[in-house]
Amino acid sequence: MDFQRNVERPGPDMQFGIPDAFMFDGALFIKDRFMPTSASSREIMYLDLRYVFLAVLQDMTYEELAKTNDSQKYMLKWYGSLIVTAEALMADRTGLA
Repeated sequence: MDFQRNVERPGPDMQFGIPDAFMFDGALFIKDRFMPTSASSREIMYLDLRYVFLAVLQDMTYEELAKTNDSQKYMLKWYGSLIVTAEALMADRTGLA
């Protein structure tokens, strides 16, 4: 399509599609819009990605939905969970200025 384009971003590409990741002094930083931030309090979470993985609870399945008009509607269903196997190796710093 003429209105779509592929934009190359500098920095590492995450395998699971996180676009706002960047490297600083050899450490990988991932920006998250759901982390609590304000002018007085900022947080950084240190995650050792060797102990974090995405577990598949159910493989992706395909299911056709009710047919209306001339359309063919379907649904893809997949269940997964992010697992941290060694929570004691993770850290959280708060109150950063």
